[in-house]
Amino acid sequence: MKYKRLLSLFLVFAMSLVALCGCEKGLDPKVDNILTTEEGLSYYESDKIKVMSQNIHHANAESPNSLNERAKRFEEILPKYDADVIGMQELRPGWESTFIFDIFPEYECEKFYRSSQVQEGLFIFWKADKLELVESGMFWFSDTPDEESPTFHVSQEEIDAGNANRITAWVKLKVIKTGKEFYYFNTHLHNADESHMASVELLIEKAKEICGDTPMYMSGDLNIVAPEFSTATPNEIASHEKLLTYFDDLAQLFGKEKEGTFPSYGKNLAADRVNPRIDYFFTPKNGKAIPMSYQVMTDTVDGFYCSDHYGVVAEIIMT
Repeated sequence: MKYKRLLSLFLVFAMSLVALCGCEKGLDPKVDNILTTEEGLSYYESDKIKVMSQNIHHANAESPNSLNERAKRFEEILPKYDADVIGMQELRPGWESTFIFDIFPEYECEKFYRSSQVQEGLFIFWKADKLELVESGMFWFSDTPDEESPTFHVSQEEIDAGNANRITAWVKLKVIKTGKEFYYFNTHLHNADESHMASVELLIEKAKEICGDTPMYMSGDLNIVAPEFSTATPNEIASHEKLLTYFDDLAQLFGKEKEGTFPSYGKNLAADRVNPRIDYFFTPKNGKAIPMSYQVMTDTVDGFYCSDHYGVVAEIIMT
């Protein structure tokens, strides 16, 4: 009994110490649980946000990767990650009616379509019991980013087909418990090599313009092959370097820059193929959002894939 009492006293002391450290930083234990990182940073538990990014692949793939088959795999895998915010690319109406809003009943959602001709777009989900929407918006990767328009340096043929528009969608969310606000950018760049540099320059410009000093996270399918892969072109390498003038690349921060995200339903995992990293997660270098973890989601169901892309997931603390 003596030892149990000593242990109880020690636990009370430890919890009080954590609370005291938090109070010294302006945190109030009555607002939310106060946690401390290994580096001694105190933060509210609710201000740690888990964000997932997943290119879901369009709805036209054939069996064994048809929409209905893959929906069941997503339904098994995605809830395991229990993300607070989810950004998805390449969503088409078929996905909505199949499972998206059934699998995520506890989430609210904003939808952003890249073209009035092509009903494909970016969706952003957030947990309704933890976060609330403050505002949202989108912009096109073009010289007229606030108007529906084709992306930089694409062919007239693509423009005529209505397939040339690419966008970034964003939301500003507030943590209900703590009042902390942050931005999340969900992005999908064109795969044309020539468009990348102008696109990433616009991303940086818009991040500064829209977010200012408010914490922000950005993820998505950039279609830029990471410099660590043999298939990366000089243009892609230069575009990645440009991004790093403002952002940190979480895969690099956590030593996972050689983990590919485009298995192409397993085809690119063959010995003579390359599984490149084209899906990214970024935070600005201003220290307002502190990355705590990063992971490529390599899950399969009985050896079958959810998408031609792997998802990526990260945990981030807001300061």
